Amino acid sequence: MERKSGGQINIGASSLVLILIVLVLTTMGVLSLSNAKNDLDLAEKNAASVKNYYEAGNAAEHLLQKTDRTLTEAFREGSDREKIADQLSAAMGNIYDREKNVFSADIEMDNGRALSVTAAIDWNPDIRYTLQGYHVYIREHYEIDKSRPVWTGTGE
Repeated sequence: MERKSGGQINIGASSLVLILIVLVLTTMGVLSLSNAKNDLDLAEKNAASVKNYYEAGNAAEHLLQKTDRTLTEAFREGSDREKIADQLSAAMGNIYDREKNVFSADIEMDNGRALSVTAAIDWNPDIRYTLQGYHVYIREHYEIDKSRPVWTGTGE
């Protein structure tokens, strides 16, 4: 039996496994970084959306406070309904509907959304107004893309 001795390097199974592990760990690291970046982008978008919601809510509360202050002063002065309606029209501007005794405002938010606030004037000095609506809705109308066939859940 003759042994060959030479400069041949044998790559064993352990070296192949080591190379495979390094490739897998590198791939996992790149995917983790990509996932972390996507999570950061989503968190920043969510934070901006929440901030816009609370800013719109704050603006709505200022409108309600202005209405409450105007009504409180008018009731304290003993004004009649017509004079109170005049004061509300002057204070609230075009968001006050004199015929319906309702004020309604849409406060812009982000991504085509708005906060809608509606309150009815109550002629009782202890109540002053009743909140009828306070909700977020989508202002922009968009067309659904029907250019690709989408499965509707039926067998057809």
